[in-house]
Amino acid sequence: MLVIPEREILEARKKLLVAQSDIYRCTLSLQYARIEASTAWLDRALNFIRSTYPLMMLAAPIVGFAAVKKRSLLRNLWVKGLFAWQLYRKVWPRIKTMMANRRSQTSDH
Repeated sequence: MLVIPEREILEARKKLLVAQSDIYRCTLSLQYARIEASTAWLDRALNFIRSTYPLMMLAAPIVGFAAVKKRSLLRNLWVKGLFAWQLYRKVWPRIKTMMANRRSQTSDH
């Protein structure tokens, strides 16, 4: 069988591409292992937060109350912030409906 020079070139090119593919595959698996190792703590942190979330929800007001009691300036800020939050929660839905009504009225005309 005669070997055509172009075929030899193609076979050599194919071997080169297979070798490069193996190198890239190994590099990719190494990078994946490094990323997995460096982000392993995220899983533990999220599990910790999920498991302690109800406790945090109970402790947050108590810690906030204790911090407010120590300084009157902080207490004043806390009270104003709490008032602003409550006001926002009550007023914002009404503002959104008014804006939506205005948009629907302007689009009707």
